[in-house]
Amino acid sequence: MDDDGIVVFKEMFEHQLYEFYDGISGCIYECNANNPDLFKTHLNCVHSSEKPVPITGCQTIKDVYIEILNRESQGEIKVLRYNTLSNEEKQKNSSDTVRAIHMQRLLAPSEDLDDIKQLINFVKEKFSCEWEIACNQTQEEIDYMVNLWKQSVGV
Repeated sequence: MDDDGIVVFKEMFEHQLYEFYDGISGCIYECNANNPDLFKTHLNCVHSSEKPVPITGCQTIKDVYIEILNRESQGEIKVLRYNTLSNEEKQKNSSDTVRAIHMQRLLAPSEDLDDIKQLINFVKEKFSCEWEIACNQTQEEIDYMVNLWKQSVGV
């Protein structure tokens, strides 16, 4: 979310918005924002709960890609397309991706599940340079990177 309270979608690779959402249906669920079971995650504007949270409303979206484009044209959502990002933003995305590879333990998954395999294949395909960097980092480099991130988000 930006300073004006508008949701921002930033592509991490070219045409990500289209690849993720074209032809996909979905729902936007609403709940009481003051629910004490909700907590912020490391992702901006994303909350989670370890307990079921009562839903107060639901909006069904037939085609999420079209809905995002419509809301973008109405100024309700900002889409930062990959090809418009500065080199500095792309480098930050790259560093964030390398860290995520480690934090999600994709190089040495603890379980052999199809979902994890699909995620690993996706990351290898879309973020091959970051995957290679992650594979070649020492444990000391990984620990330093993760600790810097933890400090930056107050964890």
